Amino acid sequence: DALDVWSFRIWSLWRLWPVILVAVGLRVIFGRRKARAHRSSVTSAPDGVNVNSLFGNSEQRIAGPFSDGRVTAVFGQAVMDMSGAVLPGGEATIDAVSIFGSIMLRVPPDWVLDLRTTNILGSAQDERSGLPVDSTNRLVVTGLTMFGAIEIKS
Repeated sequence: DALDVWSFRIWSLWRLWPVILVAVGLRVIFGRRKARAHRSSVTSAPDGVNVNSLFGNSEQRIAGPFSDGRVTAVFGQAVMDMSGAVLPGGEATIDAVSIFGSIMLRVPPDWVLDLRTTNILGSAQDERSGLPVDSTNRLVVTGLTMFGAIEIKS
């Protein structure tokens, strides 16, 4: 109080606005991260599915018909498990965007995969062993990786 830092005058609270702004920002970032870290759901998605992860983890499990989808991970991890999915038309498309994050796609081992991604200091890899040569099911993965990764596993 002698240095006039902590005063009981109302007009002197303006000096604390940076501390309040940082506290609110930390609450928004870390509060949402905890809430989104453990979400998981099972969905039948004939018309498309969206999986978004921003500063956290997101998981989506697809069971049943699947035609197309979009997966986005920005400073987080997004997992799309399509091991129980069925492609009614024989082909499906996923648009995947990974910026400083990672995307994991789990697909049945008999699907043919077509990677059409743009990689800027990132990677998109099919990590399955024993890749199928002839299959009626084809998954096309398009999108962007920037300082991130897209992994396809069985």
